[in-house]
Amino acid sequence: FASPALSLSVLKPCCPTMTTDSASTVIVPETTALLRELLALRGAPRGEAIAAIKAIRVRENEAIYQHLLKNLAESTGAEVALALTGVADAIIRELAERAFIKAGAPSGWHEQVGIFATGGYGRGELNPCSDIDLLVLSRDGKTTPWLTAGNAELQASMWDVKFTVGASMRGMAELARIIDEDFVTATAVME
Repeated sequence: FASPALSLSVLKPCCPTMTTDSASTVIVPETTALLRELLALRGAPRGEAIAAIKAIRVRENEAIYQHLLKNLAESTGAEVALALTGVADAIIRELAERAFIKAGAPSGWHEQVGIFATGGYGRGELNPCSDIDLLVLSRDGKTTPWLTAGNAELQASMWDVKFTVGASMRGMAELARIIDEDFVTATAVME
C-alpha cells in the first residue's frame, strides 16, 4: 500500500503442497509503523487523539482502496478483508488502552479483562462497511467502576472514529451460562 504507516509483506506458503503463484499468495498488512504512530498519540488530549486516529483510519482505508484499484487483477477479497482487519486491530488496541487508562484501570487490567473480536471481524473477514463486534470479558465477572467506565469510553471512542460497534460486556460465568442456553451465541463465540 502507498500509506506511510501500513506496508505489505508476502506471507510465504507454509506447506509443501502450497505454491507461490499469485493465486495462493496472501498479502498480510505490516502494522508496526502504524502501531508506533498510534502509540505516539497516547498522551494527546482525547479530542486531538480521536481526530488524529480518525484521520489515520481514513488514510489507511484509502491506501487499501488504492492498492485494490492498482492491483485489481491480482487482489482478492480475502486480502482486502485481512488488510482492513489489520488496520482495525491496531486502532482498536490503542482505543482500548486509552479508554481503560482514562477509566483508572489498574496496571494489570489486561489480566482481568479480555477484549475479543467476534463475527466477521473476529474471523479476519472485515469488509469496508462491516460493523465491529467485540466481547469485553471480565475474568471474575465483577463489574468494577473502572471496567464499566473503560468499556463505555472504548465504545464511545470507536463511534467517534466512525466504527459501527456491536459490543457486549460479560463475566466468564455469565458467558458460560449463555453459551449453555443459547446455541446462536455459542456459535458466535466459537467462531
